[in-house]
Amino acid sequence: MSFLHHIQICNRWPAERFLPLCIAGQRFGWVTQAFAAVLEGFGPPFALTQGAVVFGAELPTAVERTKAFDESLDALVEKAGAQAGHNFRRRGELYPVVRRWGDAPVMLMDRGAVASFGIRSFGVHLNGFVRDKSGLSLWVGKRALDKAVAPGKLDHLVAGGQPFDLSLRENLIKEAGEEASLSPEVAGRAKPVGALNYLTYWENQIRDDVLFVYDLELSAGMEPHPRDGEMQYFELWPLAKVMRCVEETDAFKFNVNLVLIDFFIRHGALDPERPDYLDILSGLHSPLD
Repeated sequence: MSFLHHIQICNRWPAERFLPLCIAGQRFGWVTQAFAAVLEGFGPPFALTQGAVVFGAELPTAVERTKAFDESLDALVEKAGAQAGHNFRRRGELYPVVRRWGDAPVMLMDRGAVASFGIRSFGVHLNGFVRDKSGLSLWVGKRALDKAVAPGKLDHLVAGGQPFDLSLRENLIKEAGEEASLSPEVAGRAKPVGALNYLTYWENQIRDDVLFVYDLELSAGMEPHPRDGEMQYFELWPLAKVMRCVEETDAFKFNVNLVLIDFFIRHGALDPERPDYLDILSGLHSPLD
């Protein structure tokens, strides 16, 4: 295990195994060849044309595409699981389907289906840290055992996917209250410090993710507490302990490692004399097409 190994895991992309998903004449996602066969058999609004899966060719508006996809979703969940090994479910939260952040969405898609269709998704990740005379410490969460993704793994103080109807800061404040019982006043002090992205094939899902990263310095006496059941507990770890855990184990959720490595770099804890230092830096920011 190593810092670079975690980055490589988040950049595994066997392109020959996937077909593009096209909407309104542009590629917006990827699907496995097995899932493409399911979609071809499903029929309209899906079609397989010239080596690409096309959705909603006869649907000219985002509203119509969203409605058609939603009406197909439950049947897709059943067929995808039985025939292509894609075990997703309706989540009741809509994500925008866009190529780039800030674009008008060509449709909205239920969160549960996004990774099976290789749609780029966005999220917020919050590093909660404490500074004292001994140095920096980070709040580390333990994910609930019933989480659909990475149950029981270690996590940030706060993280969450970005729905279409909230700003990044609104979402961060909402997630901070739900996951860690942080007040809007406290969470509102978080500072945006950048964004990371990756494209990988992970547990039969296509993860094309952009993570907006925030830092929040907390006082020594402030303790977060789980609220919505997504976390089991929080612990305050010295920075050196977090670094050892990331470098030597896979205890953290796979993409959380990237955000933590970025924190180590920004706070001067990762030695630039390391021979893999530049590979680590470049690996945190894959090209966005």
